[in-house]
Amino acid sequence: MGLCALAMGLASLALAWLGIWLLRGPGDVAAIWLVNGFAMAVLARAPATARLPLALAFLVGVGLANVLADNTPLLAFGLGLANLAEVALGALLLRLIHHGEPFLSSLRLTALSLLAVGPCAAVVGASAGALVVALELGVPFGTIWPSWWFADGMGALVLVPLLLLSDRSRWRQLLAPTKWLRVLPLALLVALTCYVGVRYLPYPFIFAEIPLIASAMLLGLFPATLLTLLAAALIVAATLDAPEMVLAGLQRWGPAGFNLPLAVTVSLPVMVGALMDALERQQTALELSRKELSDTMQAAAIGMALVSTSGHWIKVNPALCQLLGYREEELLPLTFQDVTHPDDLELDLANVHALLEGRADTYRMEKRYLRQDGRELWAQLAVSIVRDRDGRPLYFVAQVEDIDQLKRAQEALRESEARWNFALSGSGQGVWDWDLASGTVFFSETWKGMLGYAPGEIGQDIEEWWSRIHPQDEEWVRVVLQRIAQGRDSRYAIEYRLLDKRHNALWIHDRGVVIERDAAGQPRRLIGTHTDISARKRDEAERRRQSERMALAVAAARVGIWEWHIGSNTLIWDERMYELYGRQPGDGDPPLEYWYNSLHPDDSERALQEVVLAQQGKKPLDTEFRALWPDGQVRHIRALATVRCDEYGVPVAMTGTNWDITEQRRLADALAEEKELWRVTLHSIGDAVIATDTALVINYMNPVAERLTGWRQAEARGWPLSTVLVLRDQASGQPLADPVEACLRQGQPVFLQPGAVLIGRDGRAVPVLDSAAPVRAGNGSVIGAVLVLQDLRDLPPSRPGAMPPSPPAR
Repeated sequence: MGLCALAMGLASLALAWLGIWLLRGPGDVAAIWLVNGFAMAVLARAPATARLPLALAFLVGVGLANVLADNTPLLAFGLGLANLAEVALGALLLRLIHHGEPFLSSLRLTALSLLAVGPCAAVVGASAGALVVALELGVPFGTIWPSWWFADGMGALVLVPLLLLSDRSRWRQLLAPTKWLRVLPLALLVALTCYVGVRYLPYPFIFAEIPLIASAMLLGLFPATLLTLLAAALIVAATLDAPEMVLAGLQRWGPAGFNLPLAVTVSLPVMVGALMDALERQQTALELSRKELSDTMQAAAIGMALVSTSGHWIKVNPALCQLLGYREEELLPLTFQDVTHPDDLELDLANVHALLEGRADTYRMEKRYLRQDGRELWAQLAVSIVRDRDGRPLYFVAQVEDIDQLKRAQEALRESEARWNFALSGSGQGVWDWDLASGTVFFSETWKGMLGYAPGEIGQDIEEWWSRIHPQDEEWVRVVLQRIAQGRDSRYAIEYRLLDKRHNALWIHDRGVVIERDAAGQPRRLIGTHTDISARKRDEAERRRQSERMALAVAAARVGIWEWHIGSNTLIWDERMYELYGRQPGDGDPPLEYWYNSLHPDDSERALQEVVLAQQGKKPLDTEFRALWPDGQVRHIRALATVRCDEYGVPVAMTGTNWDITEQRRLADALAEEKELWRVTLHSIGDAVIATDTALVINYMNPVAERLTGWRQAEARGWPLSTVLVLRDQASGQPLADPVEACLRQGQPVFLQPGAVLIGRDGRAVPVLDSAAPVRAGNGSVIGAVLVLQDLRDLPPSRPGAMPPSPPAR
């Protein structure tokens, strides 16, 4: 701080002594007071803690310069105070004007600063200084004041802008080769026009002004302030070099003939430079803004676009292209109207017109876009309008955010709520909402209607509920609900009876949950539903009755029921199952071991494999096997079962039945033996036998019938009898009536008259005798017919009156 104050004092001393020397030049024409402008700039830029030491150093330096200029100490001190007052005011005005903004950062700040440090602050300095001189030396106030005011203002205009803008970065830019090569020619031009113009031209300041303004336009504010200082110095030097010539050329301007043109000369380039810097900053800011906008659009996660006032896309970002499914070159030729859903276009255009007419600056809306693939997409659209300085619309900035999933989720939620409300009312769900603090309950119309009441017939008191609980259920229901009210439970689900309007008992399923608690954690509000389960209760009672009847039926049919829990590998039998396997409940091994150990060794592996296949879902369990009783008996068992799976399709249990089919098996074996006996008999006889059903479709032929007809049984089975059996009269060759058809129609045996021949499949004619007889079931109904054919070729000639062959037994 001490070094700064010392430097301030020395600089003030030097500049003040220079100013005094210039003031004492010929005719005061070259008067310019630089020290005050220097001090204003220094104090304006200095921190608050350094201003007082710097101001005192300035006062000492100016006072000492006046003493060295042979002024009395009192006059020197008075002049120092006058200059300090001007400097303090100028520095204060500079700080107030900029108020934290960079110095001379706009045309407005530059103009106000020049006005403050030049004319305004100089008024204070000139007035105070002229008063001191008038009092001390007796010089008239009006004589001193104008020259003092011009000198102080001139010095401030020349030096303050340069010092306010000076920093290392600007000096480095100025001294850079590319910049210096531009500054040097202009500096030489300024030097030439200023010095030569002032000495030899009739209007010197006009010629000096032209290169200065050109420099300001080409180089900007800071180089312009430097060249302005150079111009002022050269003009003063030229004036000192030839004062008579300059004074002669400027006599027509009067007392201000030198200072006023000089003030314009040094201030106008500064203003032009400030204007050029402002324009450059605006251009830079505009370019930066455009770049930031472009970068933001490119990197934005949401769709962004610049849209013309006619609706055409000016610029679109990748997110918008991806959102709409277009490439950029495909989207740009379109308008936003082309990709807007027709149902949303009218509202969108109305908002656009409001922006264009100035009734709004922005708008937001939810709308649907039409993607290139034809799919509709919901988006949140935010649009703002950009206008020029005259308020004319230039273009729109649009932001498009994908809310398609949100909208679809909201729509699904609305549909879900609608379905839920419909389900509650449609399924008879009565809703209640109990405020424990007030003791009031909201009952929905469905709740009231469930009990047969109109909406206005039940109030909101809790007693409306309590009073309708069935007397046999009231005590334990109150216990459950009081546990909830006391905070011991948070939810419940119970079944009990309520009395409806006609005092009939109505079974309900009551679910409730605490949804709000007070500061102490006690329940404040419960909500729940009542479901009418009377029909279910009746069904349960009916099922119990049916179960009892089923149990009786199962007992009567002597069917055993079992269940196998696959996870625990345990088997559960009822009493009949133990009887089927010749055991008593509780005997020996567990039931699973009972079953496997009770299987006949020849059937055990097969039966176990079928159980495993049924468990795996590969085939249903429907099997037979033999069981060995402890006393050695062999019993035939029939088993059926179904598999029960969990929600993931994994088998968890099998439930099935067993019953004793030993007698059925014995009957079946006997029937099979009898059938085999008849089959062997029919294959052994010498006559042809053909069996049909009632539709005259062949279902059996013995080998003799195969030889006579030329048809094998496998071929003829299922064919109509008329296809295989072709009978003709031997004498006339005419077809004969089908004896089987006549037999079935008449319900009695039919014999074929002699002279019949059978035409075989190969065309051979075989003389035959036949007879047909119906086959009857146990109840006497006809179930088919049997035809017996006798080959007459191997028989001796018949005697007159011989009888046809007898029909087969039935």
